[in-house]
Order: sequence, then C-alpha cells, then structure tokens
Amino acid sequence: MNFSSVLNYSPGNISALNPITWDSAVRYTLFIQVGGLLTNGSLVYLFRRHRSLFTPFTIYIFNLCLVNLGCCLLFYPVETINDLYDSWWLGSTLCTWYQYITYMFDGSMCNAHALIALNREQRPIDFALFTSRRCLQLKTLKSNRGILGLSLMTFSELVLYCPVGIYYTLVLFNVNVPSEVYAVVADMFELTAVLDPIWFIFALKDIRHQFRQTFFSCQG
Repeated sequence: MNFSSVLNYSPGNISALNPITWDSAVRYTLFIQVGGLLTNGSLVYLFRRHRSLFTPFTIYIFNLCLVNLGCCLLFYPVETINDLYDSWWLGSTLCTWYQYITYMFDGSMCNAHALIALNREQRPIDFALFTSRRCLQLKTLKSNRGILGLSLMTFSELVLYCPVGIYYTLVLFNVNVPSEVYAVVADMFELTAVLDPIWFIFALKDIRHQFRQTFFSCQG
C-alpha cells in the first residue's frame, strides 16, 4: 500500500490526482464481499433461529462464519476502496485500521479452521478409546456423507491456503516472486470466505435440512 505521496492532497482534487479504476480486482472483491455476506449471513441466521443446531462441534462452524461475516462487513469495504484507486488517499489512521483488520481477520480465519480440523482429528481417537467396535460400525454409514463433505472442505482449504503460504515463505527467504503471483494466490485465499458455509451445508445433515426448510420450503 503506497499512500505517503497523496496524504497532503485535499479531497476536492482527489479525482484528478487519483482516478477510479474499475477493473477485475474491484469486481472480484465485490463478488467475495457479497458472496461471503450471503453464505455466512445465511448460516449465522440459521444458527440463531434454530438453537438446536448448536453442538460441541458446530459451535466452531458458527465461530468461523462470524469471523467471515465480520471480514465481509469491516475489511472488504476498505479493500474495495483500496482497489478502486492506484494509491492510498484515506490517510494514515484508516491505513493503520486497514492493516490491523487484515492481520486480525486472516489470523482469526486460520485459527478457526485449525480448531475445526483438530476437532475432526479428535473424533476417531475418541471413538477408538471410549466406544465399542459395534457402536463405531453403527455410526459409520450415518457419518459417511459428513466425512465426505468435510474431506472436500479440507482439500479445498489446502488448495486455496497453501499457495499464499508458499508465497510468503518464498518472500521470507528473499526469493524474487513476480507481483502477479501474489494477486492470484491472494484471490484464491479470499475465496474461502465464500466457500466455507457451502461445504458445511453439504456436509452436515441437520444444517442442510434446516437450511432447506428455512430458505426453500414451499408454503401455500
């Protein structure tokens, strides 16, 4: 972000100094913002309306959706403004806020995904230690769809998260990486905010059922 050269300009001549560039980056940011608001907002509303959906596991999903929703409400509006102009013109205070929420929400999203992954890893151990083989067999068929959905989610997270992690690792070791590469991996990373709720709706039967009943039920 380069804003030092425009801090002394007044708002009256900002259009001439810093014209709006409505390009693909702006459209993609708006897509992530609107898509994330719809998917995460729908799931948060579903949890608030049907309290029975809260379980020791789904509370982590609710937490992740809240983080994604906060990112769409607080981060992406500023990100859109940043993409509209070639240089930063909103002052150092808002720039500090922008940087703060960037790191805060990125870290919160990673931590939320880590908690979900650890919870899923713990379940097979719990089954092996505290349940009989017969009980495990009875639960296998019921949980197959959930395992498939969560496996797809984990795979997509690896595909979307790993490139940006590799990029920052290369930068850390002073490897010269083209700026175009960052644009691609950053776009992939941001897509998780839209896809997270979709995977959970497909993976978990109770959430999927309540989602259909709430948003797609036909009433005469």
